[in-house]
Parts: sequence; structure tokens; C-alpha cells
Amino acid sequence: SETDDFEPGKNYTIFTHTYNGIKRNGYHFYTQLEVGDNIIIYNKEKDQSVVGIGEVSRHIHEKPPIPGRTNSTAIEILYGKNINPISLGHLNKHQKLKNLYFLQENAKQAIASMSQTQYDAILEMSDNNGIKNPFETVQKSEVTEYQ
Repeated sequence: SETDDFEPGKNYTIFTHTYNGIKRNGYHFYTQLEVGDNIIIYNKEKDQSVVGIGEVSRHIHEKPPIPGRTNSTAIEILYGKNINPISLGHLNKHQKLKNLYFLQENAKQAIASMSQTQYDAILEMSDNNGIKNPFETVQKSEVTEYQ
């Protein structure tokens, strides 16, 4: 990540190459992103957790030269909002998320794809404070007694 902290409602540049011009691991995923694609923000420094959601606001493009950077190819993202953080450990326990790239032991890519089902599962876990919710809560008033 180029930035340690993201603020909701702000746009951020994510460079597809390191400062010395080497393509980031997973570069091909950057080329597949389209404007409006949903993204999750995973912070490996803050308890290794998913911390926010956003969307791609500009497809891969070449920015004007930047001093100290040999390649300025980038995408732009709009950081939508913070979500209740979900730790790597909690994500690993969800059946629909077990195959997510960044949950693998030797994950090195800064970017990876996920299905809409996986994206929705992460948001559901965030709404439930990191707990997958396989059952609906039934209120006592909704229970019908049989005799």
C-alpha cells in the first residue's frame, strides 16, 4: 500500500509498480479492473484485517513522471467507508472465504480477485462484528407454540 491510512470519501492512487519500476505481484489483476468495480481494503499492518470498502474510480493509466519513481502506472480508487475490521483468523473460518488469495500462507500479491459471494460474505461478517452468521436470530414473539 502506498498509504497507511485511508479516509472515507477520498480518492487514492495505487501504483502498479514498485518505486524502482518492478511490476507488483498480481499485476495482471490491475489490468482487469474496471471503473466501478468493488474493492476491499485489507491492511496487513493493523492486525491483518479487512478494514474498508471502496471502488475503482479510474482504470489503469500512466501518470505524469514522478521524481524517484521509474514507472508511474497506476489505478485510482475511491475509499468508500471504514467497516468493522475482520481479522485474518475470522476470515479463514468462513467457508465461502477459505480460497481467498490473501488468506493463503505465502500470499505476496498486493491485489487479487474475489467473487461477489465472497465480497458479500465479508460485508456480512463486518456487520456481525467479524462473526459469520449461519442462523437467523428468532425473537420469542415470533415463535408459535404447538399443543
